[in-house]
Amino acid sequence: MAVRFDAAADRLTHSGSYPQTSAGFTLTAWARIDVDRNDFQTFMRLNDGGTLATCATENDGTTGPQYFTPSGSAVYTAPDNMQTALGTWVPIAISRNSSGTAKSYRKKDGTGTTEVKSGTISGVTGTPTEIAFGGRSAGDSSEWLNGALAFVRIWSTELTQAEIESEWASVTPVKTSGLHSVWRFIDKTDLTDSFGSKTLTVNSGFVNSEYGPRIGRTGVNLAKNPSASVNATGWTGTAFPTRVTGLVGHPRTTGLISNTSGSSYFRLDVAAAAPVTPGQVYTVSVWGESDDVGDLATCYLVWYDSGGADLTYFNYGNFQLQAANTPTLKVMGNAVAPAGAVSVGVIIDCQIGAILSSAKVEPGADPTDYGDGDSSGWVWDGTAGLSSSQESVGGGSTTGVIAGSLPGLTGSMAASNRGALANSLPSLTGALAGNLGTPGALVGALPALSGQLAGNLGTPGVLGGSLPPLGGSLQGNFGNSGVLGGTLPAFAGRLLGTQIIPGVISGLLPTLVGELTNFVDILLGNPEELRVNRINTRAFIRADPIQIALKTRVPVRSATGGFSQSAGTPRALQTFKLIMQSPAGSSLEQRTEDGTERQVDYILLGEYNAQVYVGDWWEDGNGNVWEVRALVPANGYETRAVVEAHGKVLTGG
Repeated sequence: MAVRFDAAADRLTHSGSYPQTSAGFTLTAWARIDVDRNDFQTFMRLNDGGTLATCATENDGTTGPQYFTPSGSAVYTAPDNMQTALGTWVPIAISRNSSGTAKSYRKKDGTGTTEVKSGTISGVTGTPTEIAFGGRSAGDSSEWLNGALAFVRIWSTELTQAEIESEWASVTPVKTSGLHSVWRFIDKTDLTDSFGSKTLTVNSGFVNSEYGPRIGRTGVNLAKNPSASVNATGWTGTAFPTRVTGLVGHPRTTGLISNTSGSSYFRLDVAAAAPVTPGQVYTVSVWGESDDVGDLATCYLVWYDSGGADLTYFNYGNFQLQAANTPTLKVMGNAVAPAGAVSVGVIIDCQIGAILSSAKVEPGADPTDYGDGDSSGWVWDGTAGLSSSQESVGGGSTTGVIAGSLPGLTGSMAASNRGALANSLPSLTGALAGNLGTPGALVGALPALSGQLAGNLGTPGVLGGSLPPLGGSLQGNFGNSGVLGGTLPAFAGRLLGTQIIPGVISGLLPTLVGELTNFVDILLGNPEELRVNRINTRAFIRADPIQIALKTRVPVRSATGGFSQSAGTPRALQTFKLIMQSPAGSSLEQRTEDGTERQVDYILLGEYNAQVYVGDWWEDGNGNVWEVRALVPANGYETRAVVEAHGKVLTGG
């Protein structure tokens, strides 16, 4: 997150003791300039009534950052014509050692090589008594910043370039030795440093919350109906909210509006609540606005149990609208899901006409910018508009029709063509290192292969011509899932993979004169069946999911020569579905000193690539212990494990 400055009165200050600059110090931060004021713009200033160290732009409003001293001299990060692009997050830093060597750092436009410039400072020996952000000092409104700051940290020692770059890349401090102050700026009200002793004061303006720079995370939104993009499902409460469209300045143009006069409340109930795991930290952020700054009041997180009942609440104070008819972001962070919680929602007190939009629930204490399944680069996990969503990562595909011919391949091709290939592939003069997939119709002939085909050659459509002799080595998968109307030529080389033909072969397989080291598998079935089964399995699991970090056991030889089971490395968090196998009333029971303990059998269902092994186990929030006793043979589209559960109150499945 970040704080946004857009007026001279917005500057933040604190009076107190700070590192003596002449003895050595370092300041790191992420900064953004939103408006070129054509004047000095101050990111940070340490002073004792006069300047001791200032991190600011040049007087053109965008060049820098620069390290200014009382005499007005500066240490430049880059030449004067190297300016920062407006609206771009850039990591910055200034430092000084006890010998007087001062340095200024940045990465131009937030990426690339770190730019460093150094100089020598002498005669500046005062002890700072005040720090200011977004301006010069509490009593000086000049040279203010029109932009934003995030992840501010100060040390009482000089950091190396490598250490500074490590700090830029981490949402939490990496070097703790000499660390003096840390301001996360998670929310506009989060103005106290991590040590709890230095609370910044807003001069006379109003700083606002904004999403900060993206540092090493992919966006996730666990809310099931985050922007009322389909309807108002899951949004209830005495406000009786209905959908409103045409919102301006919000991440989405849809939202919900209160329709009840007098005091009421919005509630994100279990139908739209986000699934959670007990013990995990979550952050919830919501955008709102109204024609009166008092129309959105106290905000709560509400934790729901497995039955959908309220488990507990957490009060995050007032919404604090910036101004009337102005979109404002409310962030509720560092919330730890309590034992027994399965989902989280929000309750916000309101008056008639109050609007909420764009709710976002995500794991972790540092929220990323807003997104849902309708945002560019995001996908819904299930039903569009009524499920959790996540940001896509990785490559793309071409799903249209390629009407021309592909050019000669002189290097490596790692793409996929899913339309109809209407012409012929050129000669392959290099190595084909990726997947050449043509699930449409291949109406031309494949040319002679003069190089090495090291990937997948898949033609699930109709292969209307004949394959040429293979003069090289075919080391991958040769799959024809449609109709093969011609005859396969003799294999003069070596076939190292599998030949899978799920369709119909109307010709003859030739004599194999090379070495067939695997097998030829001819499947008479639907080539899409495996893919469809995997998709259906995923949907079935996500209709009633449970997230589990399986614990492992490893054998350890004892001193007497035997073996005992010791705790191994836990597996990563995975999503499963529990299916009860013991009929009602058939569970085994054992009387213990503190009550009756039951044993119930379950099936633990995961996707085809789930990591589950016999002996894996976990413990839920109610003290029940679950252990994997056996694995059902794999079928390629799901993972099934037999689980034995022990406990007093066993639910699920």
